[in-house]
Amino acid sequence: MSSMMFSQDELLDRLQEIDSYEFEQFVGQLWELQGWNTYVTKGADDGGIDVIAEQSTPFSRKQVLQVKRYEPSNSVGRPEIQQYASIRQEKSDVDMVVVLTTGQFTDGAETVAKKLNVKLIDGPQLYNLIDALEAFQLVRSYIDPEADQNKTSQAGFESGTTNTPLQEEDAVAGSRSITEFDGDTEPMDVPKFLPGLIKLRGDIANNLRVLQSQLDSAEEAFHEERYFDAVEKYEEVNRQREELEQEIARYDAGLTHIDNSTVAHLTSTETFTTELSQIVARVNEHSQEAFKIAERVKGLDLLALEVNNLSDSIEDHIEEGDRMVHSGKVERARSKYNVAREMIETVREPLEIYQRLVSAYDDAVIECHEGLSEAVSFSELRSEISSRLDSFEEHLVVAENAAGSFSAGLLTGNSGLFDNDLIEYIDENEDLEFVFTPPRRGFKIISSEGQEEMPYHNPGELHDGSCFLLITDRRILYIVGVDDHDEKRIIEYNQLTDVTASTETPPPSLQFTSIDGTKYITSGMRNHTFDIEPAVNYIRDQLT
Repeated sequence: MSSMMFSQDELLDRLQEIDSYEFEQFVGQLWELQGWNTYVTKGADDGGIDVIAEQSTPFSRKQVLQVKRYEPSNSVGRPEIQQYASIRQEKSDVDMVVVLTTGQFTDGAETVAKKLNVKLIDGPQLYNLIDALEAFQLVRSYIDPEADQNKTSQAGFESGTTNTPLQEEDAVAGSRSITEFDGDTEPMDVPKFLPGLIKLRGDIANNLRVLQSQLDSAEEAFHEERYFDAVEKYEEVNRQREELEQEIARYDAGLTHIDNSTVAHLTSTETFTTELSQIVARVNEHSQEAFKIAERVKGLDLLALEVNNLSDSIEDHIEEGDRMVHSGKVERARSKYNVAREMIETVREPLEIYQRLVSAYDDAVIECHEGLSEAVSFSELRSEISSRLDSFEEHLVVAENAAGSFSAGLLTGNSGLFDNDLIEYIDENEDLEFVFTPPRRGFKIISSEGQEEMPYHNPGELHDGSCFLLITDRRILYIVGVDDHDEKRIIEYNQLTDVTASTETPPPSLQFTSIDGTKYITSGMRNHTFDIEPAVNYIRDQLT
């Protein structure tokens, strides 16, 4: 039947007119035209399988098809392909999963189908398949059954018989001349389609040679342990073998319409099928092993990819948490560490499966698999995260138990210091009570002779780093980051005679007076107004 009966768009639109089950039956018949025995499942509980196609010759094969009667603009996505691909894992006798749609596939669906060895047939490819099988009359029988029946009846009435596909062909242009036959053969004895049959014979012979060459290439790839290349080449051999089987079937059908004396001059079908059987035997020798190795390598690659991606993400969260710690964003850092810890639990299952498979598979699989990107110890990562989170808890306890009010985020991260975290300047048996952050120019020392000193600050110059005034149960510490290092001043309580404060007259300040009359003044503490008076009272308690 001529492909001009329907345009591509018209055919795909007309297929929308039949119901889903009829469409599944139609696809089943298409596969039968290709030499398969098919079974169309019924009901919703089909496990994702709409059509089962099987062949017993030249060797046993089984395909399962999922059929989607979509609008041409609708797409089948990646999740559906992943779902259908699992059928091969669930059913060990399935050689190929095919997803066929009258619509199209997303880029993600095509990518994952290639990885999982799922065959995709979209709307345009379905049209080409129908055209190649000359199955447009089959299409009409579904979309317009009454017209098809009338046309068939009228054709039978006029001719009394039906024509084979070969009989519908006129003599092919460029076909061989009749001189191949002996001198007793008269032109009138030769059916008009015989030149086309002779051309088909030549095509079959040539395609067998091409198939032999491609099989040699597949076997070479197998022996060189290029299993993915071998699988691709074996699949191409099988695809062309199916086409060749159809050509041989057409050739055999043509021979049945020629008298025996003429047939004797033509290559027998048995000659072609014998050679094809030899090709099939060679394919069977290594193809299944190549497919098995490639599938196992592909499975390991997917698991390794999942583990590697999770590992990278865990390390990214830890690094980002560390950066937030150094910026004083403790709560956000804690959130990052908690997410990383949850991801470590998530990676446990695929990692265990991966390790179990690696130990079970033979060397041929392992040598083709690239493995994990690097040796990652998730137990070490878990310990690192736990250590960081435990440290946060300790800092929170310090801040909660302190007499003053300050953020636990000040205690960790450099917070403008260079040598240590702020908490590291506090001894283990020391309790931190108040934390002030005066400006650098706000710290001043006045000697008993009245000489004024502003340490760590030169007017007009900019300095990197921050300043902190810490009040503990044992002492007072002034810590400042100076360009690339930390400086520290310690004032012991037994060196002080008095402490005063000013909160009413800005800027708020604290003043400590030592035994020798030296005064230490910290001013500009606008953010600590409510803590200044409690700090004065606390220090006075320490002086008594």
